[in-house]
Amino acid sequence: MPKRVIGDLEREELLNRYRRSGLSRKEFSAEAGVSVTWLNKYLGPARSVTASFIEIPRSAPSVGVTRVELEFPDGTKLRVG
Repeated sequence: MPKRVIGDLEREELLNRYRRSGLSRKEFSAEAGVSVTWLNKYLGPARSVTASFIEIPRSAPSVGVTRVELEFPDGTKLRVG
């Protein structure tokens, strides 16, 4: 099967469709008729990191120095203060 040439406008349209799709790169590639390698070239490396924020309630009014320690599921600790 010969490679198809994808112009700038079509490339941007495909990348925007991928971002909105919610599909994995492999699933989208199969559906859109492009290779995963092509998609990776324009999107960069896949990231599995998701960010979320939580509120940390204060247990009592603080006076002076406040110290906070967060421990993540992988054992990483973040100390602030």
